[in-house]
Amino acid sequence: GYNFSGIQSDTWEWDGTVWTHRLTNHVPTPRLWTAMTYDAARHVTVLFGGAPGSGLLNDTWQYDGTDWAQVVTAHAPPMRRGHALAFDSARNRTVLFGGQDPNNLNLNDTWEFDGTDWTQVATAHAPSPRLWHSMAYDSSLGGTVVFGGASDPNVPFNDAWLYDGVDWQQIAPNININPRLQAAMSYDSNRGELVLFGGAANIQYNQQYGDTWALRGVTTSALDWAQLNPLPAPGARVFAQMDYDSARGVSVLFGGSSDSGAGNLQDTWEWNGSTWGLRSPSASPPALAAGVMAYDNLRGVSVLFGGSGSTGNTSATWEWNGTSWTQRSFTVSPPARVWAGMAYDSSHGRMVLFGGAGGNGRLADTWQYDGTAWTQMNPASSPTPRQGPAMAFDPTRGRTVLFGGSTDSGRVADTWEWDGGNWTRIPTTAAPPPRFSESLVFDTQRGKTVLFGGDHFLPYDLGESNDTWEWDGTQWTPDWTAAAPAVRSAPATAYDSARGRMVMFGGWNAATSPATIYGDTWELGSGIQTPTGTPGGNLQQNGTLNFGNVFVGSSSQAIQTYAAFRLTNTGSGPLTVNSITVTGADFPMTNYCPISGNPLPAGSSCMTLVVFAPTAAGLRTGSITFDYNAPGGNQTFQLQGTGVLNPTTLTVFPASGLFKGTTTIVAALANNGSALASQPVTFTLPNGATSTMQTNAQGLAIWSGASLNGIHAGSYPTGIQASFAGTQGYAASSGSAALTI
Repeated sequence: GYNFSGIQSDTWEWDGTVWTHRLTNHVPTPRLWTAMTYDAARHVTVLFGGAPGSGLLNDTWQYDGTDWAQVVTAHAPPMRRGHALAFDSARNRTVLFGGQDPNNLNLNDTWEFDGTDWTQVATAHAPSPRLWHSMAYDSSLGGTVVFGGASDPNVPFNDAWLYDGVDWQQIAPNININPRLQAAMSYDSNRGELVLFGGAANIQYNQQYGDTWALRGVTTSALDWAQLNPLPAPGARVFAQMDYDSARGVSVLFGGSSDSGAGNLQDTWEWNGSTWGLRSPSASPPALAAGVMAYDNLRGVSVLFGGSGSTGNTSATWEWNGTSWTQRSFTVSPPARVWAGMAYDSSHGRMVLFGGAGGNGRLADTWQYDGTAWTQMNPASSPTPRQGPAMAFDPTRGRTVLFGGSTDSGRVADTWEWDGGNWTRIPTTAAPPPRFSESLVFDTQRGKTVLFGGDHFLPYDLGESNDTWEWDGTQWTPDWTAAAPAVRSAPATAYDSARGRMVMFGGWNAATSPATIYGDTWELGSGIQTPTGTPGGNLQQNGTLNFGNVFVGSSSQAIQTYAAFRLTNTGSGPLTVNSITVTGADFPMTNYCPISGNPLPAGSSCMTLVVFAPTAAGLRTGSITFDYNAPGGNQTFQLQGTGVLNPTTLTVFPASGLFKGTTTIVAALANNGSALASQPVTFTLPNGATSTMQTNAQGLAIWSGASLNGIHAGSYPTGIQASFAGTQGYAASSGSAALTI
């Protein structure tokens, strides 16, 4: 680097508290505008090139924490300054991009260093030539990201590019970030996002920035599931506990149940993205299933709470530090329970625990754990008592998200968020079907909360599912993946933020006899390719196609009557569903199947539900058509039902008045005992006088000041006539009452 004393060649280290000047036996030539990155595979810091003051360099050095050593390579990038280096931890390569050569020509070449030699990579696309750009490897995106820099030192860029080891692609720039050069950028593995700080608007540095930005919500390809087949692997299990240890880069799995009875386990496994490893701690929690576990990244431990053991439900808290399990003891602790929800709130440094099933039924209590004590919270509002909810923490919004579960009334599909002090129910226009024992993780690559599977309910479709959804803080959206695990609930899941993968192990399908317990490993993420295979389609119709009589303005859903269609992919590859269309405004559709060319995975099923909601009386007809890329993939079903006008009653009340005077006439209009407001009622008196009045909120039509002129004194048993002509939805009715003068 450079200071007022000139160009420097000193080495300093930061341990999180203090800087230390390291004196080494060998030192690279003093230089500025060089580039450096840490090679995590070989545990060395790599330095390349730069400007020593006169001319430029293209030498390669490595620092192992003790000394610098120059690496003599058979090939090397040309001399340059203002370039950038980043280490691709997925491929164990140091990536170099851009810079400026000795002739002041800006470069946009890409090179890779494997620890021994440099190789130039010919890419089909690349960022424009530049120097002084920011570069870091984003493991969530699975590639090296370049941001900004400049070709003209007074006109910097604010574009962003991603290199996946084969080619560069531009990713959506944030137009709110001012163009800049020489900004600092690194990857935060705990939060799973790139962080950028500072920089300058030009090389004169007459506008310097002190702002901080994070790259969030960027995706480069569709989500998909892939099954892995590692050996060895944990045995099949359900209700196991799992989280992701971001400090060590492994998913930790503990216990679970190996059968539908008391076959609980107490083994500890770790998944590093390619292999499972069985750990052998000297002490361990007892065999447990249906507990909850989440990783406290502030203290670097996995926290396990509750579950069911050989002596029943427990309220014990255990912590795993990567080497050993430790049981914690507290004066106050949440009551024993199973099937609770728990997530780590990194904004507040607290575990958040909610609900579950205790000794006296379902629970609705909220607890927080800071590593020292459990504290029961008393929020103003809270989800209803439930077991089997799913919870995950969204660090981008500082909210713990809760979905679904099983209440005393059955499965639910509500969405709640915890802000550290209170629960808020979030209204949604669309959501996954009601379910419990689903999986929920926060995907730092997409910046969204991802849900999978669970034991769900739809008309004509009950039990385990394998659908994937995502929550952006406002709405739920289905993810149409080309592959999917078999239907299941209660698998063990975690999100590997270093690799941008949701990891899932096991679970069960309780609907089979005996129950099917899985021992498979799956991952969900971007960049996964599913073979095309051969799709097959089986479309099954349940319920009815003739809805019969339904009152106008109501729906057959009120009487649980549906036309239900179950589409199953019976082939070996994704089934493309082009469209599902309904004709006839009286037949609204709720569709849980992919459309617009999205895939249905092999072995998966989806549901489409149609109800009859007549808009007018009489016979109503329509149709539903399915179009997909398999034999029999264009089918149409005819729909019909009869709209029936809602019956009405018009009650007229007797009235009296003086000869040649006035009176008040009142009638009440109702449908099945409920008042009908804002409807016209016409009154007629013996003298031929008429008036039409609108009913009020109580269904009353009131004619005040009705003239009795021309009506002789006496009693008229049906002297007041009233009529309601009816509407598109309500039948006509009439009535009469006595008039006394």
